[in-house]
Amino acid sequence: MREVVFTKNDSDGIAELTLYNPDAKNSINGYMIVQISDIIENLSDWKQGRLVIFNGANGSFCSGGDLNFIKEVANPADGYVMNRFMSETFAKLRTLQLISIARIDGYALGAGAELTIACDLRAMHVHAKIGYVQSKFGITPVWGTSHLLFKILGRPRAIELLSSGNVLNANEARTIGLANFVFKDNAEYDAWIQHFLSIEPDVLRAVKRISTDSEHSPINDASDAERKVFVETWGGDAHFKALNSGKKHR
Repeated sequence: MREVVFTKNDSDGIAELTLYNPDAKNSINGYMIVQISDIIENLSDWKQGRLVIFNGANGSFCSGGDLNFIKEVANPADGYVMNRFMSETFAKLRTLQLISIARIDGYALGAGAELTIACDLRAMHVHAKIGYVQSKFGITPVWGTSHLLFKILGRPRAIELLSSGNVLNANEARTIGLANFVFKDNAEYDAWIQHFLSIEPDVLRAVKRISTDSEHSPINDASDAERKVFVETWGGDAHFKALNSGKKHR
C-alpha cells in the first residue's frame, strides 16, 4: 500500500503525515499528493493545532516522485497540471495557521526535498541527506518551490544548489540555513519539539500568521512564474533520457 498515514492529536496539538511507500523509499505517487492536499485542507479549521509534522516511514523521508507515476505524467500538459496542483497545495501549507515541520531521516531528494522546503522548519537526523537533484534529470524543480529556496538560502546558494544537484549532509544543510535543527536521536528531537508544545496554540498560530504576512512576494504569483520555466523542461529530451535510463536518485 502506498499512502500518506495521517494522525491528529487534540491534546498536544500535533498532526503528523507519514509518507508510506517503503518499497520505493517513500517516493510519492499521484494518490499520495492528493492525500496531502486533502489533509492540509482538513487542518485549516483545527483550533487545537500547534504543529503539522511530515515524516517518512522506515527511516527514510522521501526519495522523490514515484517513477511509474512520473512516467505517466511526463509531458508538458500533465506536468503543468501537477505543478499547479502542488504549488497551490504548498501555498495552502505555507498559509496554514500551524507551524509545519519536516522531520528528515535518511534521504530527502527531488520532490522529497521540495516537500521539506514547503514546510516552515526542517529537522534533520545527523546522518540524513537532502538534495535538489532535479537538474540531473533534465528538469527544474517539479512542485514550484524554487522561489522558497531563494528566500531561504539567498540567490547565490540557491542557484548553486539548483544547478549542481548536489546532495548535502545534515551539517552542510545546517551551515547554509537549509536545516534548522540537527538531532542524533529521538530524545534530542523530542526535546526540540517540546519547545513548541510549551507555547499556547493561539500564540503559535499568531506567529504563523505574521510569518505569512511577511512574505514579500505573493506565493501564487511566484509559482506562476516558476511554472512557465518548469514546463519547458518537463517531458523534454533530457527528462526522457533520464527516465528511460531507469535511474532513480542514488
